[in-house]
Amino acid sequence: MPDKQTFTEESERGQPVEKEMLDKLGGVKQPEYPTTHQPGMRVPKGGSSCATCRFLGPENTCKNRYFISYNGSNKLPYPADEYCSDWYEPQAGAIA
Repeated sequence: MPDKQTFTEESERGQPVEKEMLDKLGGVKQPEYPTTHQPGMRVPKGGSSCATCRFLGPENTCKNRYFISYNGSNKLPYPADEYCSDWYEPQAGAIA
């Protein structure tokens, strides 16, 4: 018997999103940011930062293709513990 769940979209993290759940939530909403927001920003040390991101690569680099496209390279512009981007995802077991 086939699975009756239908998936119509993917979440930002690449996971399928069930249409029924989207309908309950009122569809997909665009995020709203303050006017000073940038997709990648320097942050205070110790906050949510690239240092705990699953995409952190060697030598202060990022492996996320969307960040690389935005930034023009995989090199973080600041130390990993002083920078964060909209594409941050915590490492397994990390507390964000």
